[in-house]
Amino acid sequence: MIDLFVLFLACSSGEPAGDSGAVVSATGTPTASSMTTTSSTTTGSSSSSLPVDTYSTPVPSFSILPAVPYPDSLLSTDLGGGWPDYCEWSVNGEHRASGCPIFGEELGLVAGDLVSVHIYTGSDERSEETTIQPAPGLAISEAMSNSVSVLTSAGESVAQIQLADSGTVLPISVIADAEAGALWVTTHLDGTLSRIELDDWTRSDQVVVSSLLYWGELDADRDRLLVADQGLTAITPVSRSTLEVGAPIAVPMPPVTVRVQGDRAWIASREGESPTSAAPTGYVSVIDLTDDTAIHVAVGEAPYHAEPDPAGERVAVADQEGEQIIVVDAETLETLSAFDVPGGPTGVAWDLNGERLVATLYGQGLIVELDAETGKTLREWDVGLGAVGAFLRPDGRWMAVPVLHKGYVILLDMQGDAEAVMLDGVSGPRAVAWVPAANPGRSATSGERTRP
Repeated sequence: MIDLFVLFLACSSGEPAGDSGAVVSATGTPTASSMTTTSSTTTGSSSSSLPVDTYSTPVPSFSILPAVPYPDSLLSTDLGGGWPDYCEWSVNGEHRASGCPIFGEELGLVAGDLVSVHIYTGSDERSEETTIQPAPGLAISEAMSNSVSVLTSAGESVAQIQLADSGTVLPISVIADAEAGALWVTTHLDGTLSRIELDDWTRSDQVVVSSLLYWGELDADRDRLLVADQGLTAITPVSRSTLEVGAPIAVPMPPVTVRVQGDRAWIASREGESPTSAAPTGYVSVIDLTDDTAIHVAVGEAPYHAEPDPAGERVAVADQEGEQIIVVDAETLETLSAFDVPGGPTGVAWDLNGERLVATLYGQGLIVELDAETGKTLREWDVGLGAVGAFLRPDGRWMAVPVLHKGYVILLDMQGDAEAVMLDGVSGPRAVAWVPAANPGRSATSGERTRP
């Protein structure tokens, strides 16, 4: 099943980037806050604005000091579902601020800072400390240029890596693999999996897996990658160390996406066109990765993406043709709930706490944030044709949404009320991976991009 979304883009000039549209909040009231846009060119940058709603619900709690905290992370604690009574923060041994939770910006953090917090709750108190890590960069697959672009967290261009010398290959997924020091990329039309080195951003290896690939995902515990192999209607494993292609794991229909969490993988598979018969047009599969056995259940009309929640208990299914998000049990795939999403979602992602869902509506040009329990719309953005997926930063602060036909990536603040950010000048962005801190001085750049 050829990706018609990307193929259309590759064969057309697209629409001008940077236009704006009305944004409607959950109550239907037009909003007036702005989103800064930056554009990369060789002669300078231009800016425009796009209205965006603000998120006013209290920030959910999560564990003290994210496992990998960045300078702009939300530093907080969860003591039985609520904030502690009082917190004192020190940076490099000097008292800096009081209060919980607190954003790294309020503490003036930079990479390498040692942050300590003393927590008071009733008669109890304790201390925690952590070292702030450099903020991750973004690796973006670019359909129009057959390449991957790497940006710093500030939007500065680091490198652009070509995946083919000629022709159209349509890069799809980008997979960050810090343990192996690699970035993996699947390309659709030539069926290849490529390895890019994180230390110098060079393409070091490539293997032809099948005739037609789509999504890919890392299965680190078994030292392999799993790719959605539409040529074989299967999930095909590829050795991470040798690039040897393993035995395919059959799925009922051409797979679109695969997601791995622990010892399980979830796959959305669908036909390219809905048949006129009453037969199911799409499935969700769950694979037990310890023995590669699978169960397959017909879910919705044509599922495009299946995303497990952070706890591994539920899976949100973006049913594009059915114009809904279906939440199923992660183990049995039994339907738990379903929410109408007019226009049909192609992508869906959870927030860090599994309390909110972000859906992307490709044809409608919308990003919609929903309450994961009730399906109520919390926020909505009109970003233009091609919003195609959502990718959460590991600490939960920012959600990246590539907008394929507009040439930009939207960053949404998932834990605070900062304005959304538009990273412009990307050539047909299809997917995003958050990669270890990128240094713009260590490789040739393809232009300068800045984030306010």
